[in-house]
Amino acid sequence: MKKNIRPIFLIFILAALIPACQSGTSRRISITEAWGRAAPAETMTSAFYLKISNSGDADRLIAVQNANCGSTELHESMMDANGVMSMKPIPDGIEIPANGTIELKPGGIHIMCMEKKGSFEAGSKQSIELKFEKAGAITVQAEIRQP
Repeated sequence: MKKNIRPIFLIFILAALIPACQSGTSRRISITEAWGRAAPAETMTSAFYLKISNSGDADRLIAVQNANCGSTELHESMMDANGVMSMKPIPDGIEIPANGTIELKPGGIHIMCMEKKGSFEAGSKQSIELKFEKAGAITVQAEIRQP
């Protein structure tokens, strides 16, 4: 009976080790300081900000989802030559450099929540799912704060 348990035990050990050996696992990507902008129900947009740290090979943030946003886009804010702030989508995603950190922050790169459903009240939390090319999906809780 003991001899039959060893091969099964070995299979379980190998199954646990294989994902740890693959590159691009979410263990290489770390999300911190996630927060979102408070907005009343009648406001149709809001935004999320966070820091993404990568301790592995370069990766790319390609999509973000939130159940309370009709759609989400990665956006970049920029000042034009006339001093007017504007935003534009980043359709190809955001490159997260190898062993680097990217900060999504007000006035720069951010996650735009459009067609917002309900209010985003200060002190509440919103779950956001970030999808990376290599690391896959990572879900974080973003605290809603006053701007």
